[in-house]
Amino acid sequence: MNRSFISTTNLKKILIIFGIIFLILFLILINSQLTEHNNRTSFNLNYDQFNEIESYLQQLRARQLTEKETLITPKQQLTKVRTALMLYLQDNYRLPTELNHLLGDYLLTLPNEPVSNSKRISTELDQQGGWYYNPQQTKKTTDLTTLIEASFKPNLKPTENYDQPFKPYRLLISTDEQQLHLKQGPRIIASYSIGIGAQESPTPIGNFTVKNKFPITGEGREDFGNYWIGIDLWTLGGSYGIHGTNNATPVTEQKSAGCIRMEAEDIKKLYHLIPLQTRITIK
Repeated sequence: MNRSFISTTNLKKILIIFGIIFLILFLILINSQLTEHNNRTSFNLNYDQFNEIESYLQQLRARQLTEKETLITPKQQLTKVRTALMLYLQDNYRLPTELNHLLGDYLLTLPNEPVSNSKRISTELDQQGGWYYNPQQTKKTTDLTTLIEASFKPNLKPTENYDQPFKPYRLLISTDEQQLHLKQGPRIIASYSIGIGAQESPTPIGNFTVKNKFPITGEGREDFGNYWIGIDLWTLGGSYGIHGTNNATPVTEQKSAGCIRMEAEDIKKLYHLIPLQTRITIK
């Protein structure tokens, strides 16, 4: 009887132990499922938040790009930098080893690639955004425009309306017509009405370059508008340039001490469009 009792007691203990183990395992399983559910919920929440943030950033980038495009289109921005490279090549008989070498003398800033809104510069054409720049050797071709096209382009999939054949910007100013013509290669692509020097202080005639550019601040805006594009010419009368006007009189009726006057919106676009050292012909 005693041995049977011990055996029964041991069996009860074993069952209790198994019961406790089962309960612990059951609680662990429940806790694991709850944790997985919470993680899944948290992941969903985080994923939703990520989508909301990414959507906002895309809208912001699109809005910024739209604001830029109202002033300069991606194609114009590309032509501007390529024109700066052409001017550097003509002045130095070689392309710069790095795009940053254009800063100061040819470009005030190196713009983002407008479509990807990226300042990335790569020597590999991987189509991941930003700019591709890999200067080619001038001895490989006598066609400088083709050389520039091959050396510098948007690091994106080619699009017909964006990366078109390159023709550099230059300015032609006709004092007789009172027109400033923006040329791309041999073709006039835009014309603006201008004011020129008075009879006693005529606008100088000749071939020049853009020597400096800067926004005008303070009291100077009253006489010269918001932007100044300096011409590399200095006489006893002082320096000459292209600038805006705040005068309500039609710009063609305004007479200057020799400078070129433009309407506010026209000078604003021209200021952002042309690089330093752009060639200017005044006739």
